Amino acid sequence: MLFVKKFKNFILTEATKNINESAYILSRILIDIQKKYQVEGKIWINNLKLKFESNTEYEMFCNDKRFIQSLKQKYNTVDKTIIYNGFVSGYATYEIYIKDLFFNRVVVPKYLYHVTLKHNVDSIKRNGLIPSTNPTYGICSYDKPFIFASINKNKLFINDDDAVVLIINTEGLNNKWYKDFNFPYDNINHICTQQAIPKSAIKIVSYKMFDKNRNKY
Repeated sequence: MLFVKKFKNFILTEATKNINESAYILSRILIDIQKKYQVEGKIWINNLKLKFESNTEYEMFCNDKRFIQSLKQKYNTVDKTIIYNGFVSGYATYEIYIKDLFFNRVVVPKYLYHVTLKHNVDSIKRNGLIPSTNPTYGICSYDKPFIFASINKNKLFINDDDAVVLIINTEGLNNKWYKDFNFPYDNINHICTQQAIPKSAIKIVSYKMFDKNRNKY
């Protein structure tokens, strides 16, 4: 089930549909971690700050990739994602967030625009655009696969000669498009989909060429 909600008084990094629910999930995560590591935890809204007894214990946890991933698999849901931040100021501290993904369905025009770097072109020519995860994108990091695009060709993310613009023809596609959850106050320019886009629907243009002939596209 996908949730539809409009933002009003929240900033995205603190947005949560149910504070008590988020706190409960974080408390369960803390219990799971404490079964294996010597650590104290403090919960605030949708954030769990861990304080390990020693730097050694902290490093062991950070390197325990299988265990960390198992927590995500256990507690992630369709509309909720577990985010890790291991780069916290302070000795042997670590943060875990729960971030709700608020989806607003969007009716898209015929053409959308996606910017990527040139080294991705060969893969796109073979496979089209495949949803992927990116734990560092935007203010709402995520570990679920998405494709992000823009409606306005004059408001693209990358302005670089090493980039290309993918012009996506949406006619005939059955993708469901949603407002990009990183931009809750945006006037519906940045959007995302969880479904792949076939190579037949994509035209690849160098950024330099696109910028020179923007009105053409």
